[in-house]
Amino acid sequence: MTNPVTSLRIGRRFAQLDHYAGKAGWVIITAYNPRARPSTATQNEAASVALDLCIQKMQTGPRVKTIHRDIGPESTERWPDEHGWLFGFDAAEHVHRLAFDFEQAAVVTGHIKQSATLWLYGDAWPDRLPAHVRKIAI
Repeated sequence: MTNPVTSLRIGRRFAQLDHYAGKAGWVIITAYNPRARPSTATQNEAASVALDLCIQKMQTGPRVKTIHRDIGPESTERWPDEHGWLFGFDAAEHVHRLAFDFEQAAVVTGHIKQSATLWLYGDAWPDRLPAHVRKIAI
């Protein structure tokens, strides 16, 4: 069996992910590279295991391991692949708490029959952002 590949685009709907949604929606989150600083493979995997345990305690339904790849232009510096999780959530504050706890710069959320939203964490982001991009100060 091959793994499905999906390129997520912020601001677009992903009906194929809606069946993962909890009461509030679905989220894609990683624990890799906290504070947007590259970590070792061992540190990243340990953080990913800890995140998975937190997700399991939330009992939100099915979860799927994901791989986030940088698909930017070849001429730019490439960000390393990050493993993460896709799962449903019942309250936005749970998603934001996980992002804060695992020191993530961003997560992607979606709601049934709605477009994907990119959430940015911290103060380093510009005040004006594109549609479907939101920020939360730490």
